[in-house]
Amino acid sequence: MKRKLKTIDCFFQRDNPRATPIENPNLTNVQDSDPINLHTEAAELNQQETLATTFERDPGKRVQILMLPFDQQDEARRFYISEGPYQVILDEYPLNDASHARRFQSNWFKQFSWLEYSPHTDRAYCLPCFLFSKKPIGKYGLDTFTVKGFNNWKKVNEGKECAFLKHMGNSGSAHNYSVGCFNNLKNSMTHIDKVMVKENEKLVAEARLRLTTTINSIRWLTFQGCPFRGHDESQNSLNQGALQIIVKFDFVFILLMMEKIMKITDVLCQTLQKKSIDILNALDSVSNTKVLLGNLRNDGWDPVLQEVC
Repeated sequence: MKRKLKTIDCFFQRDNPRATPIENPNLTNVQDSDPINLHTEAAELNQQETLATTFERDPGKRVQILMLPFDQQDEARRFYISEGPYQVILDEYPLNDASHARRFQSNWFKQFSWLEYSPHTDRAYCLPCFLFSKKPIGKYGLDTFTVKGFNNWKKVNEGKECAFLKHMGNSGSAHNYSVGCFNNLKNSMTHIDKVMVKENEKLVAEARLRLTTTINSIRWLTFQGCPFRGHDESQNSLNQGALQIIVKFDFVFILLMMEKIMKITDVLCQTLQKKSIDILNALDSVSNTKVLLGNLRNDGWDPVLQEVC
C-alpha cells in the first residue's frame, strides 16, 4: 500500500482571492484597538485640560492663593500677573438685588486698574489683594475684595466715601502694600529680559559700527596707497600710522562735524553757482544757511558725541 504524500496544503490553507469576507469596520476598530492605549490617551487629554485650566481667571470661581499648595503659590501669582486683571466688558451688566437696583460700570476699569469683575457672581474684586493679602483674622470687611466680592454699586460714586477709594486707603494701607508687591514681582518678571534684549541690541549695533568703520578705513587707505601701520605705534609717538589715526575719537569727531557743515553749505554753494539766480533768492539761501548753522551751534555737542560714541 502506497503511502500518501503530504503536500503544502496540508499545513497551510489556500487563500481564495475571490472571497471577500464582510467585516464590521466599527467592530474591527474596537477589536484592534488596545484598551490600555485608549485609557492612556484619555488620561493624557484629561491631564492637558487640567494643566490648561489649573488657575481659573474668573475671580468668582478661582481658588484662593493661600488654599493652594505652597509650591504652587508663586507659580499662580506669576500666572495672574502675566494675564492681568480679569476685566470683562459687557454690553449691559446685570442689576443687583438692592432696593434701588444699580449695575456695574465698565468705565470703572479705567479709573481703577486693579479692579476685576466676575460675570459668575456679578461682583468686583481686587487682583493685588487677592495675590498678596494676608489671611483675614476675623475682622469684618477684610475679605470683601478678595473672597466674597463687592456688589454694592451705590457706594461707588460717593466722593470720598467711594467704596473703591476707601479700599485703597492711604499710602500705608494693606491694598497699597499688595500693589507694591504686585509691581515688584511684575518688574522682576520682565526687567531682566528687557535689559538683556536692549543690551544685546546695543552690543550688536556697536559691533556693526566698529566693523563698518574698520572696513571703510581699510578701503580708504588701500585706495590712497597709504601704509596701514607706523614704525612706532606707541601713545607718545608722532607717527603711529594712518590706521591708528583715522580710528581715533578726535579724527572721527572732526570728520563728522565737517560732514554736517558741508551738507548745510552745499545747498548755498550750488545756488550761488547758478548764473540765472537773482539776488533775492541768493539772499534767502544765505539766510537759511545761517539759520541752519546757528541751530547746529545751539544744539551743542551732545548729538554729535552720541553719533561718534
